[in-house]
Amino acid sequence: MRFQALSIAALAAVGLFACADEASTDDGSDGDSPGDAGVPELDEQLTREAIESYADIVHASYADSLAAAEAMQVEIEAFLEDPSEATLAAARDSWLAAREPYLQTEVYRFYEGPIDNAEDGPEGFINAWPMDESYIDYAEGDD
Repeated sequence: MRFQALSIAALAAVGLFACADEASTDDGSDGDSPGDAGVPELDEQLTREAIESYADIVHASYADSLAAAEAMQVEIEAFLEDPSEATLAAARDSWLAAREPYLQTEVYRFYEGPIDNAEDGPEGFINAWPMDESYIDYAEGDD
């Protein structure tokens, strides 16, 4: 998982440096005004590679989270079959182990993707809140 975080940081850094380098033009303008001839074209191959890399990172994050959730399910079932301090401790430990990869996937939740899709996304079944937190504005009566 740390490799994934490092990959994301490296990709972001490359993108920032590439944008900063291409923002200046030969005529001294900053290239930000509409219609400016100094605005760089997107490299289709580089864009495709960046999107594929991002998709690989997202897929790996969800795969890690799924594997940890499945391991947790095994421990929960063992606890339910034979409740004891040992099986309870194992279930708790598996929950703690599953939280890290799950938390790393939460960054992908807020763009109407497959998890938080309003029509058929499983968000309400995954988290305790059966609602989309991004729609909450404020709490009434809590001044």
